Amino acid sequence: METATKQGTPTTCPTRTLLELSGIKMVNQLLAGVHIASAAEAMAFGARLGLNTRLLFDFITISGVTSWMLKNHVHTC
Repeated sequence: METATKQGTPTTCPTRTLLELSGIKMVNQLLAGVHIASAAEAMAFGARLGLNTRLLFDFITISGVTSWMLKNHVHTC
């Protein structure tokens, strides 16, 4: 049985098989890619609307729809 800390990070974990860990890594990478692609699409859409992309980026990164991928992989002009 897993024991969780206050932040939700497991302190003890049952032994995982290599197949399980590989599957977890694939799901994680899929989500990372989806976040990057959707962030890029959103910024491109804002640019096509004529919005100031720096202002758009600043607003999105303080809103509820932000993500680590957006903050660290989207670059603005």
